[in-house]
Amino acid sequence: MPTKSQKERQRKKEQAEARQQEMAEAWEIARNVERGLDRDVRVPDIGIRRVRVIVMPAFTQPYAWEIREREECFRLYRSTVMVKMPQLSLSLLGYDELESKTRELRRHLDRLWGMSIPVVPDLTERVGRDGVGYELVLFGNGCSQVRFEWHNDGPRQWRPLIDTVMKMIEDFKAAAVLVH
Repeated sequence: MPTKSQKERQRKKEQAEARQQEMAEAWEIARNVERGLDRDVRVPDIGIRRVRVIVMPAFTQPYAWEIREREECFRLYRSTVMVKMPQLSLSLLGYDELESKTRELRRHLDRLWGMSIPVVPDLTERVGRDGVGYELVLFGNGCSQVRFEWHNDGPRQWRPLIDTVMKMIEDFKAAAVLVH
């Protein structure tokens, strides 16, 4: 008959296995189930989504990157943007962690969070067709977020923001996928 300590060890082992299975299932969903832009990835201990950047070139595959924060540590993830025509609805597929340094991700966030720019969108009558569309979403704690969207060069008044995002995209494109 098992002792009390043996039973406790067995119980802890079973809990750890169940937790590991839960994590594996959550990652399977995150990586393989298409989700709307308004849906966050649900993986235990993944952290809070802080930033999403989407790049939508007219004739090549669009991508999205997200920076997440957990206990002062920042991580970078990439998804493929799925475009449904003719209504041009967007969704995300996949969620791969990319090689990144917390210090560099934090520096990008500090630049964005410290920025003061006019929030007036481009009011000219231009319509973007070909070229590249961009979206930046900054997520707060809870239900607050700020979203910027532009085409090609974007509004002049957003130049500091756009320059920061372009540097982020350059860094993100160079990051390798981490294999887990």
